[in-house]
Amino acid sequence: MRQLRVIALASWLALTALGCGGDNEGTVAWTEQQAESVQVIRGQPVRVRDCRGIEQARAPEGFRSFECVAGTRIGGQPIDTVAVTYVLRALAPYEEARPRYALRDVHFGGLGVP
Repeated sequence: MRQLRVIALASWLALTALGCGGDNEGTVAWTEQQAESVQVIRGQPVRVRDCRGIEQARAPEGFRSFECVAGTRIGGQPIDTVAVTYVLRALAPYEEARPRYALRDVHFGGLGVP
């Protein structure tokens, strides 16, 4: 009986460790090209100029976070005159009800796009 309890406890611990050991965010990896595919920020259409990976993911060719720069224009202007800087964080894939990414530190700055 005691041996059965030990086996049951060991099995439970192994399953718990497998379930908790690999968080979904740790396996999310985006390329710079994926990060640069964002087209709208805070309801404003943008053209992404550059994204640079800042937090390496476990996947060899991807990142979990990016620092990005985009450009947008005020209505009626022929060129981008507003710079948008932000940090993009890739979220768990394959969940249609949830967004694919989150933005933080979003700043709109006027009169010039780097």
